[in-house]
Amino acid sequence: MDVILDCIFDQVFSRLDRGCLLARYKRRQFTDYLSTVIRGSAGDDTEGGCERAVQAALRFHQTSKEENGGICLLGKYHNVLYVAATLCYDWQLQDTPTVSRLLQDIFACEHTFERLFVGAILGTKVTHLISGWKSDFRTREECVLAVQYFLEHATRANLQFECPAGSRNFVDVPMESYGRATPLRVAAQAGQADVLQILLHYGATVTPQPSSIDTCALQPLLHRMNDLCHDQPEENIAKEYINCMNLLLRELP
Repeated sequence: MDVILDCIFDQVFSRLDRGCLLARYKRRQFTDYLSTVIRGSAGDDTEGGCERAVQAALRFHQTSKEENGGICLLGKYHNVLYVAATLCYDWQLQDTPTVSRLLQDIFACEHTFERLFVGAILGTKVTHLISGWKSDFRTREECVLAVQYFLEHATRANLQFECPAGSRNFVDVPMESYGRATPLRVAAQAGQADVLQILLHYGATVTPQPSSIDTCALQPLLHRMNDLCHDQPEENIAKEYINCMNLLLRELP
């Protein structure tokens, strides 16, 4: 199977147009193609087959980066990481070191994980309007499950990422396109109690350290609720915002 994967990436994928993975459906097509290779070549060891396919994608990204002086070439050379991420989730790869390396490679290029988080928080269509790309997972529900999957592996590996404000856990890495707010703050402001509960379960920080530039995650939620009261004084505050406030208050010391 390794020979087949090497041929795919070295002889086929490397010759495709640089923008061949810009569209989500193109990334999905390539993911499905690799999944077909896994089914046809890995036999009963689909876990091992998925692991090798993901590692082949990571090698392609790393090799292209090294050949360019350590700078990611973007385009297909970077988007192949999201093909790998989708493979990991689709096949529920349990090899934490491989998933961890994928997350580290994404962070090394982007310094954020917003493409993994934002679909679960704001849905799959909003990302296209804000950032010009679509989530690699089909529905918000699938995005939520994918976030849980990556949070689980990042927690198992105790991953830490160096951000401008210091070392952060995966769950607390800021979202660059959203005012460098943490996923917890964005989820609270959006009133997504289900995502908020998941983030809190995996140790998201509600009250930052005094030295941090962040503020308590309750602040944007309270601002949002205040705006709703001002704009719609006759209406009750939506239940999802109340649920978010209750979840955050339970975490305060």
